[in-house]
Amino acid sequence: MKGEPTKEKMNLSFITAVVCLAFLGVSFCNGQSLPPCFVSMGDWGSSDPNTAAIGKNINDVAAHPSNYGCSSVEFVFALGDNFYNSGVDSINDPMWNSTFVAQFRSQSALQNMTFYAMVGDHDYGCENPSLPPNHTRAQAQVQYHYKVDSLWYLPSTNYTFKTSFGNGVTVLFVVLDMQAVWTCLESPPEWCFLPDQTTWLDQILTQADNDPTISAVAITGHQSIVCPNGGHFDPKIDNLLVPLGRNHRVSLFLTGHAHYLAWSMESSLGSAFPGGEMWYIVNGAGRGAGAYQCLGYWPPGTGGDVALPVNTYCCTNVQAQDGMFVIHRVHPSGFEHCAVDSTSGGGSVGPCQTTSFRSQT
Repeated sequence: MKGEPTKEKMNLSFITAVVCLAFLGVSFCNGQSLPPCFVSMGDWGSSDPNTAAIGKNINDVAAHPSNYGCSSVEFVFALGDNFYNSGVDSINDPMWNSTFVAQFRSQSALQNMTFYAMVGDHDYGCENPSLPPNHTRAQAQVQYHYKVDSLWYLPSTNYTFKTSFGNGVTVLFVVLDMQAVWTCLESPPEWCFLPDQTTWLDQILTQADNDPTISAVAITGHQSIVCPNGGHFDPKIDNLLVPLGRNHRVSLFLTGHAHYLAWSMESSLGSAFPGGEMWYIVNGAGRGAGAYQCLGYWPPGTGGDVALPVNTYCCTNVQAQDGMFVIHRVHPSGFEHCAVDSTSGGGSVGPCQTTSFRSQT
């Protein structure tokens, strides 16, 4: 009968539906367009099999985004500890080529990709916490942006940028020099630098609160904020930054430092936290899980009174020492964060977590 689908078309539709459900999830299978995405990786800065696999797999995501539930890949976050163990000496340090160019920039789909970078403790040469930060090493990464590769985006160790993703979503990203935060809190007073970061951050977030064009605010940095399973937990940092997130409409803290991949949500209940959810993602498994284990609980005495998360989750793959990264899908009402097992999984997308944007009120 005219207008009826042929058997071949019905079979093709069935196959398409199965593929959609298997690889992209139900949210993409009812005629909805794929969302734009960005990618993040933390604690990645070595020339080793895990990092090399991440470079190849991020390149595949950028080259074939629809295979990963994305319409496009807008940029990559490099969440710090970009060069182990002590950062780079200058813009001519050979690790630029061996760690970044050879494993990432030389990949065909990453040649013109923006890498939004931030500096970690190792980028300051702080593998030994008894020594002061080496500012020359951190500034070498800033100078690389100005003198070598402008798409290695690190104009300052503190900066902000606003991205409109094309689907009605505009996100303000705040990049914090978390080593400066840590140093002023935990080190001898004479080592403290950038002491006014919280004042600067509060001003930025207040402006965002009053900007109706901003859909969400994400704070990024290296040192972990509310490390869901212990790891590099630091209650002084949490006490300083978590209240700012609560007081403003921050939707997401995205950090590294602890060498695993985990996320957790702070409860949206109660008058102290209106307007939706605030999430913490610790994404530091770039080189593998290291010595950390996914404990699956909030260790007693480690700051539950500061920001006790609910619905904690830790990817099981990291116990196998795999390198991992995260694909962040940007939907009109929230993010969808997907873990990628980059080494033995060959870039397979693992569990995903949907997180809503916080409201403006």
